Amino acid sequence: MKKTLATILSTVLILSWGAAYSCSAFLLKGEGHCVVGFNENWKTMPGIVVLNKRNIVKESLSWKRLTSSQATKEKTITWKSKYGSVSFNLLGADLPCYGVNEKGLFLAELYLDKTYSMPDTAKANMFWAQWIQYQLDSHATVEEVIGNLDKAPVIDWWPNFPGSHFFVADKEGNTAAIELMEGRF
Repeated sequence: MKKTLATILSTVLILSWGAAYSCSAFLLKGEGHCVVGFNENWKTMPGIVVLNKRNIVKESLSWKRLTSSQATKEKTITWKSKYGSVSFNLLGADLPCYGVNEKGLFLAELYLDKTYSMPDTAKANMFWAQWIQYQLDSHATVEEVIGNLDKAPVIDWWPNFPGSHFFVADKEGNTAAIELMEGRF
């Protein structure tokens, strides 16, 4: 049965390769291992692979702080990376599109045009790519990520552009799709 399912999934992915324009992600769970697969809908994707060390103090960056040449008076947070990770970054260090940490937590950003953040002046804003790194730095399991969503900074996307949703998986084979719809996860 497992080989049949894998064969069917592989065939569907191969046949839809040229026609698919959306991002997709999945996890196949075997005996004692898990395999994650995903695609991006970018035409080209230059970037860098980054080794992110543990025990590094970091500060949140909003889109405004990333793009402003002047100091901003936005609320920020600082944290110390609890786990090391490997990530693929398009925009620079600590701004991954996807990555996996040393505990086996994997996150990938996938486009979703229905996703928008709601302002919350009690929380810091964090650019979506750094939000991925924040999760990799701070959590070991899907359950931990989900359990801390309401405590996490507000996800900040590019202005006037819809955001993304996130595929999260851990070494035990647990998965989640995290979407932010009308200000709620």
